[in-house]
Parts: sequence; structure tokens; C-alpha cells
Amino acid sequence: MTRFMVAAQSHTTIERWRDAKPAGLDVAFFEGPPAKRPDDCDAEIMPGFMAYDRYGGTPVAGQSQVLANFRNDSAPKFIVATPPYAPTVGRVDKEIADRKLFDMFHACMNAITSHNNAGKSKIEYVLIVADALGLEGIPHDVVSSSFFRAAADI
Repeated sequence: MTRFMVAAQSHTTIERWRDAKPAGLDVAFFEGPPAKRPDDCDAEIMPGFMAYDRYGGTPVAGQSQVLANFRNDSAPKFIVATPPYAPTVGRVDKEIADRKLFDMFHACMNAITSHNNAGKSKIEYVLIVADALGLEGIPHDVVSSSFFRAAADI
């Protein structure tokens, strides 16, 4: 079973994600600066616009990809790049955001499953940095519930 770590520097952000966590999903929460974050995750879900720039690869509309991290930086050995999307800075309709976010996170879960089924080094513990998704215009309860619904499918 895949485990998840939700990290954020804000106590409020962590509490909103913790409140949305469904029973039965293995999720740890970390509140604090990135330098103090545990480094035992196999992969990090990262916005595609950041991941492809930093770790290579070519974005494909509607698809998430698992990228290898050869940079020797503080990120895990695999980066799960989200399907391409523009950062959100203004307010958006919650129902539309929920549907689009679920699709985005579900694509990430499908990429993890495909990676694991390919017989490669398994991704078993996944980091998501809640305050680094570029989704500032969408309430955390919408982002977190969309993420957890998609994660429950893996």
C-alpha cells in the first residue's frame, strides 16, 4: 500500500489537510521548513511546470510522468510531475476546481501505479508539499479532498 506525507510550513495548511484525510489512508503530516523535513520518501508530487524545468522530460497534456532525480538535491529519487496546468492565483469555482484537481491527482496516481507495475524501483512513500503546488487561489479543503480521493484509488 502506498503511503503519503503531506508537508507544509503553515500550521493552518496542515490542519486543513489533516481534517480532509479519510480513514484507512496511510498519511503522515510534517509541519516545518523543508530543511527539517524527513528524507525517507521515494517520490514527490510536483507541479509539472516546475518538475520538467528542473528534472527534464516533456510534458504531455492530461498525463503525469515519473521522472528520475539525478540532481543530488534534497528532493526524493523520483519526481511525479503533474499534468501541465497553469498556476492558480485568482478565485475559481470550487466544483470545477475539485473535478480538475481530482483528474490531475488521479493522473499522478496512475503514473505511480504504471511505474510500479513496470518492475522498476517501487514508489511506496510519496511526498506532496501542500503549499508548493501553485494553487493558491483554491481553498486547501478543495485541494486536499481532491488529492485524498485520487490517492484512495491507488
